[in-house]
Amino acid sequence: MNELVKWLTNLNSVVMPMRYLWVFLAYMMLNKAYKKFTSEYKFVKNPKIGYIFGAWCFAFTAFACILGMVPKIEYAADPKAWWFQLISNIITPIVLILLGMILPAIARRDKNKEVPVSETIPQA
Repeated sequence: MNELVKWLTNLNSVVMPMRYLWVFLAYMMLNKAYKKFTSEYKFVKNPKIGYIFGAWCFAFTAFACILGMVPKIEYAADPKAWWFQLISNIITPIVLILLGMILPAIARRDKNKEVPVSETIPQA
């Protein structure tokens, strides 16, 4: 049980920083389209330098997350467990991203299917 908790904690340390990839990607896209949006505050005045800064943060975070996917146990001690952890560490973020894409689509579909209240009231 203790090993499972350690592994899930390590998995969490991989998955949670991945959310910042979206933040850096959005920052890069905002810097790319700086003429469309106006703001009183700008972190970096020059949009090209801002884009490079966002790209560096994105690349560093992605690199750290990918390196974090490597299991913390010795391969020689238990190769099956090592491969299981590696595959799970790779598949889990993919599944979470897919859920993040599927759930809004399901909500949109359900919203379009909603029946107006006047049609649900039985008429005598």
